[in-house]
Amino acid sequence: MRSRKTIAVLLVGALSWSLLANVAAQSKKKTSPSKPTVALEDEEYAVYSALIQSLYLSGAKVLVIDNFVAGCVPVGDNAEGERAWQQSLDKLPSKLPKLTPKTIADFKSKTRTCRTVEAKLTLPTKYILISQTERRAIFSKPDVNKSWQSFRQKYPGANGYINVSNIGFNEDRTQALVDTFRKCGDKCGGERMVLLTKVNGKWSVSATHKIWEL
Repeated sequence: MRSRKTIAVLLVGALSWSLLANVAAQSKKKTSPSKPTVALEDEEYAVYSALIQSLYLSGAKVLVIDNFVAGCVPVGDNAEGERAWQQSLDKLPSKLPKLTPKTIADFKSKTRTCRTVEAKLTLPTKYILISQTERRAIFSKPDVNKSWQSFRQKYPGANGYINVSNIGFNEDRTQALVDTFRKCGDKCGGERMVLLTKVNGKWSVSATHKIWEL
């Protein structure tokens, strides 16, 4: 039979190991990096500016734009939703015939990268960048109509809010693909895949494919 001293030593050793393991786990949890955010380039702001001017400028007194790109979190935050999204991308070339394989491949590779949109857009109309936290706070009310009423009181003259995705480019960056949507009410809004081309140093929308519209 082991002596009381031996048992005590074993117990202290076990407790020490447990404490060390717990401290290590806590340290790892604290130092674990959050999902990285990659800065947008000037070329990407030029693409966004051209897209917004083409699709959303008409009649707008002020534009409210999400300051985060769409798609950072997988669609539906589950494997099934993500698979459905990828399948819809595979069908895009038939909807946008001029879309090159490189552009769609680049778009897919960037889809889940978290990025922040800064006030670097070139637009002739005043625009306001809204954070995910701010948007959630406005639309947290159970009554959707009251949420939209709050939105319009806070942003008078805005026709809803706009969101853009990461951009897929071809090899020489003369073609760009963006997923964008605008929500303007409980039964108002739409989402489109937008193809842009760069000619003589200027970006313009060349084709769009409607995903949904209310």
